[in-house]
Amino acid sequence: MRRNRSKGAALALALWIVPAAAAAAPVALNIRVIHAHNKSKEIDAKLKDLAKDLAKLAFTGYALKDQATFNLDAGAAGRMQLPDGEWMTVRAQELTKDGSLRLDLSVDKLKFKSTVTIAAGATLAVGGPPFDSGS
Repeated sequence: MRRNRSKGAALALALWIVPAAAAAAPVALNIRVIHAHNKSKEIDAKLKDLAKDLAKLAFTGYALKDQATFNLDAGAAGRMQLPDGEWMTVRAQELTKDGSLRLDLSVDKLKFKSTVTIAAGATLAVGGPPFDSGS
C-alpha cells in the first residue's frame, strides 16, 4: 500500500482491475472516499476488506463517505465530489506492458496533482485535506 504523507482528512482509496480483454478496453476503476480519524476504533463494515491495510495507517477509525466506479478509456477522466465539497479528477493515462495503469489524480482548488502507476488489483491510498477532525 502506498500513501501520500500529507496531513488530511478524506482518504481516497482507489482500487481497480484491468480487464482481460485487449489493452484498448476501458479500465474499471473503483474509488472509495474514506474519512480516517482517531475519534473511535470503528471501521465501517463496508471497509472490512481493507482493514489489514488501514491498520498500517496512523488512524484508528474509518468511515466510508462515498464510492464510485468509473470505466475509463486511456485519456478519459472521471470526477467525484469529496466530503469537503471539492472535486477530485481521476484520469486514466495508459496501460503499461505489464498491465499496470498510469493514473493522474488532481484536486484543482487544493493545488493537488499526482501521477501514479499501480498494478492490476492493487490498492492506492492518498491522504486528503483535513475534514471533520480527521483525515
